[in-house]
Amino acid sequence: MTETQAGNNPSASPIPSSVRTAVWLLSIAWLLSVALTIFNFFLFRSPLQSLGVSVQATLSSICALLVQAIAIYFIARGSNVARIVALIFLLLATPGFFFIMWFMSTVSLLSVSLSTVGYTLRLIAIFLLFGPHARPWFRRVQSSPSVA
Repeated sequence: MTETQAGNNPSASPIPSSVRTAVWLLSIAWLLSVALTIFNFFLFRSPLQSLGVSVQATLSSICALLVQAIAIYFIARGSNVARIVALIFLLLATPGFFFIMWFMSTVSLLSVSLSTVGYTLRLIAIFLLFGPHARPWFRRVQSSPSVA
């Protein structure tokens, strides 16, 4: 691809630093969520095992983690839909976050601390993804390679 073709191809434009930072923050928050899912599974496995709650919560966490990983991947590729999915995840997590903080504060300070860090990283990432420097990255026209 020549320099002129790369200049006319919006998909060849470099990722803005705010989007790159947001992807890193979301990735770190995702890794914290993976660690918390494993930690909380073993923490709550004994008391809740007879109810099946621990296994169900872990399976739903794994599904949510998979969707988040896919969203992070497509955010880095400039998908506006993935950016909106990340926002929806944050909005859906907000009421539960405060309930979990209250509930977990009596059980595990480590879980509360890591959850707070992960939530804060996601919040900062969302602000970066919807900020003025990131908007052009998500508004760019996705063009298919031309056959010439």
